Amino acid sequence: MVVNYSYNILQTGGRSWQVPLGRRDGLVSQASDTANLPAFNDPMSVQISKFADKGLNTQDLVTLVGK
Repeated sequence: MVVNYSYNILQTGGRSWQVPLGRRDGLVSQASDTANLPAFNDPMSVQISKFADKGLNTQDLVTLVGK
């Protein structure tokens, strides 16, 4: 939204400014990091196991998945 606003101001003769882009939650993205993620249709026992493999507990599961 900010990028669009900045572009529109520039197009009407106004001042422009740099808008920072990109995610800020990490600097590296690797496909291997997504291996063995829980699927929405996994049984509860499988989801609990997959969360435990990532160092998360059942409270984390409920918070993130909502089951």
